[in-house]
Amino acid sequence: MKSGMLFLLVALLVACTPKTADKTDDGTFLNSPTTIDATSSQKVGTIKGEKYTTTMSKNNLVALLNDKFRNVENIDNIEIMHFSGEYYYLTASGNRDKEPVVMAAELTVKDGKDLYLDAYNKLNHLCFGQYCGECAFRFMEDGSINNCTCEEGEKKRPEGMATCGYSRSIATMEKKF
Repeated sequence: MKSGMLFLLVALLVACTPKTADKTDDGTFLNSPTTIDATSSQKVGTIKGEKYTTTMSKNNLVALLNDKFRNVENIDNIEIMHFSGEYYYLTASGNRDKEPVVMAAELTVKDGKDLYLDAYNKLNHLCFGQYCGECAFRFMEDGSINNCTCEEGEKKRPEGMATCGYSRSIATMEKKF
């Protein structure tokens, strides 16, 4: 019985002992956790009266949108959109699986004039045209996006199916949804 208890105690000690990190030649650690900055954001535009202007190159904006909207290709028609209220969006069109999509990433207003795309805790919206040529966002009175709409296109829509699909996602500190 004593040898069984001793074995169990040694097994627990080995299992609970933290592993030492392997160092590379330059002194950095292998497999070290990535530091996540919840305040990470990029200035993408400005507000001047009723006009909204992007402040980054198209290539940089496409890269930011590619990070938010995986599997979307041919991103184009990038602009800042504001319907009403406090909501501002970086919007664009593209294709996913050869079907048309429109996307919108919620922006943060700072200093009343600067628009930032935050890495975390903001909604991303995607409308995809299943049976229509082009989708558009449906806005609530407060200016938030709540769905998509589109006219029926060339493809015949099966009974009970929507012409346009809608999804929203958010990246948090824990994971992307």
